[in-house]
Amino acid sequence: MQQNHQETPSSTIEALKKQLAENPGASLEPLSREHGLSVAQLIELLPQEIWQRTDGSRFVDIMKALSKLGKMTIIINTGDVIFEYSGEVPNGGIAYGYYNLSPKSPLHGHLKHESCKAIYLVERPFMNTQTVSIQFANAEGKIMFKVYAGRDEERKLLPDQVEAMRKIFRTDALGASA
Repeated sequence: MQQNHQETPSSTIEALKKQLAENPGASLEPLSREHGLSVAQLIELLPQEIWQRTDGSRFVDIMKALSKLGKMTIIINTGDVIFEYSGEVPNGGIAYGYYNLSPKSPLHGHLKHESCKAIYLVERPFMNTQTVSIQFANAEGKIMFKVYAGRDEERKLLPDQVEAMRKIFRTDALGASA
């Protein structure tokens, strides 16, 4: 994944780090375009306590874990289009070089799982509400897609999902499998 900031002046990096510390809920995609940094790089400029990273090689295990958590929101932001899907994350399997989502699900398709190089757990405010997401990044640091914890009828995060998402990353830190 793109990690060096050599083309971006260190003063800009420090200014962005300060800006994101003061406003961790800032929209990262416009900042990415404005400053020539990837969204993954910007995630890593957020305050350390609101994000965790694991290796993209855990893609399949994490997707399978997410498929057991119930209704969530998946977001794909290409810059030109923001797609949102609310429902269960479909289970899937690997065939023909892709992680294939079950065709029996309303959301189905083929994900190039080997393109995923880093996966982030991000817990931050956005649009005046707390969010918890798992974000999948490719080698360029572009976010392939995001999976957000679900909410109840009162728009409160589902605590069981939030805990399960955190556990995925705690398990990684302990060196055990998810």
